[in-house]
Amino acid sequence: MAQFNRELIFEIGPFSEWETKKDSKVGVKIVSNGNINTVKASIYCQKNITATPNNAEIRIWNLKQSTRQAFKKTGLYIKAYAGYEGGSHELLFSGSIEATKTRRVGADIVTTLVCLTGGSSLIRSLFSKTYEKGVPVSQIVTEMAQSIPGIVVDPTKITVS
Repeated sequence: MAQFNRELIFEIGPFSEWETKKDSKVGVKIVSNGNINTVKASIYCQKNITATPNNAEIRIWNLKQSTRQAFKKTGLYIKAYAGYEGGSHELLFSGSIEATKTRRVGADIVTTLVCLTGGSSLIRSLFSKTYEKGVPVSQIVTEMAQSIPGIVVDPTKITVS
């Protein structure tokens, strides 16, 4: 079977459900493959090996106003997949929607989703622990970082000056 149509799939849902792995329902599933029956969408992902979160900018054309408004809610999680229509899809990005921008471009309304890996985890994290005098600051920083869901910490790379 020939597979020609490239396809993007976006799954968007409440962050709290995805974080706890309970009933992780997809609130919205958007498919874009260039077909007249699907929406136009694009994604730009930037992955790096530094300690900063990976980011993605997703553009989706001509969404309903109610859908655009729903994407402005805080705590939304997004997964982006790419592949070919009728074939398997690979995960490109998994993270949270940090900002939403909408603008008119000619006859089109373009919605831009600015996304980060671990963004909502960093913002919503709470850490409370008491330490005895003399505990190294590097140990405290390591334990704080390890308490954030979705964050992997290499204690050997933490330096405190």
